[in-house]
Amino acid sequence: MAGAACGASPAEPGSGGAAGEEGGLACLIPQDELMFILRPDAIPALSNPEFVSPADETATYVQGEDRVIALVLDGEPVAIPLKLIHWHENVNLDGDDQKVAISYCPLTGTTLAFDRAPIGGAELGVSGILFRNNLVLFDRSPSPSFFPQMMRSAQCGPLAGSAELPMVATWEMRWDAWLRLHPGSLVASGVTGFARPYHLRANEEYERIDNPDLQFSIPIDPRRPPKERVLGIPRGADGGIAFPFEELKRHERLAIGVLQDGAAGVVLWDRDGEAALPFFTRLDEMDLRFTVEPEGFVDDATGSVWRLDGLAVAGPLAGRRLTPMPKAYVAFWFAWADFHPETGLWSSER
Repeated sequence: MAGAACGASPAEPGSGGAAGEEGGLACLIPQDELMFILRPDAIPALSNPEFVSPADETATYVQGEDRVIALVLDGEPVAIPLKLIHWHENVNLDGDDQKVAISYCPLTGTTLAFDRAPIGGAELGVSGILFRNNLVLFDRSPSPSFFPQMMRSAQCGPLAGSAELPMVATWEMRWDAWLRLHPGSLVASGVTGFARPYHLRANEEYERIDNPDLQFSIPIDPRRPPKERVLGIPRGADGGIAFPFEELKRHERLAIGVLQDGAAGVVLWDRDGEAALPFFTRLDEMDLRFTVEPEGFVDDATGSVWRLDGLAVAGPLAGRRLTPMPKAYVAFWFAWADFHPETGLWSSER
């Protein structure tokens, strides 16, 4: 958390805070792994921030190399820089057809977006609690429940065990790469009503790839550096698979076949954009396979050329889109391995 990473001291679970009164939380997860850091909303989530043109003076805080969380909402491409959401950890967006929550945990490096329909469209706020270093969200209702971000469901409170939040596909990549794909994209304005140094990159030392320091000490899987970014794809009960960015960076572009719960997919990698994007590859009764060619990603069934974001731009399938894998997300290696201890690791040396 932004506040937690800056040295806030934990309170004892059950001693007050977000939901500690009356003897503590009713939880499905071990309460001794909850760390009560701050009061609820001490880190203020944003609700429907203004999105502006990249040329707007309120967007000058974001630079081309900055990472953003991007999505298409109501047909409009929009991006939220990590430099901004770092200070808020959750952004509630109300589209015409869908109410979503875009969440980012600075301690675990995780970006996940959720459909808020299962909780009646209620907004999500930042509870001030950590679960194994990970952000815990709460729904704004008279009797709130608590949602560890990486568990994607209510684990404490009245909705525990009955409210799973469907994930919404987002892309995490460099801002200049997103603009190359969507030159008309809007970006979250730096004028939010809160005085925060959005132009700065916070937590740079914490995010150093080999830095083992954590807010809440846990054993760290030694197979990769603790703060290396990975694309994690959950897969049933087998622990899933992680694609380490430092391994991917050995290649300019890649198209890697992968399975999720028995469905065929592909991870498209682009080094310039620092983006690993996963898609299902079933389309019109065809299971597409991809190769990397000078003109782009090419499928073997029709010879169509595809962009990094899963859009066919040339050939018989031009204009068609691959379906994203919404349950996949980017995380720091230590966090992905902690929540998925049986995870596999992709290597280009296989």
